[in-house]
Amino acid sequence: LGLLLSAVYLILRNMFSPLVLSAFIVTILAILTGGLHLDGFIDSVDGLFGGKNKDDILRIMKEHNVGAFGVIGVVCLLMLKFVLIGSLSEDIFAKTIFIIPVLSRSSMSFVLLLTPSSKSNGLGSVFAGKRKDMYWLAPVLISYLLAVLLFGVKGNFIIFFVLLFALIMRGYFLRKIGGVTGDTLGMLNELVEVFVLFCVEVFA
Repeated sequence: LGLLLSAVYLILRNMFSPLVLSAFIVTILAILTGGLHLDGFIDSVDGLFGGKNKDDILRIMKEHNVGAFGVIGVVCLLMLKFVLIGSLSEDIFAKTIFIIPVLSRSSMSFVLLLTPSSKSNGLGSVFAGKRKDMYWLAPVLISYLLAVLLFGVKGNFIIFFVLLFALIMRGYFLRKIGGVTGDTLGMLNELVEVFVLFCVEVFA
């Protein structure tokens, strides 16, 4: 995903403005993933903000209807992605959009290593809490090496705060539903993508 997004930028950068390129990047990322994580984000926002307890939250997440919280949440999310990507300077544009999906997916792997599933079935239950430490840690280590390779010393700060954010979200999921689901992992992925952009704005 990172390589494809970077290739799109390098091919089109002399043809379009940064804001138009940003719109392409956000759209292509959603298309390439089939909207899987965006769907999880919407369901999670609806459930976490609309449910009163664990059972209520999980029930809302399973519903096919999209609620007001989900609509508001995904609009804000996509708006932040669009603006933050469009504001990237030319010297860090390609490497930032390369590292975004790398860090977001490794954050899911990191949380999966440490967190049980909140349900006995579903996509998250297939992976959550399975203690294959090196299997789940490998993406994190690869992400760290790539972040340092691309951003130098600043890459250490980016990876540290991204993993810290992932741990904070893990704690939130544990408190609300006692673990993770496929939907909340999708939510984590989407939020980390935005958080990476904030980190790059601050440190890079």
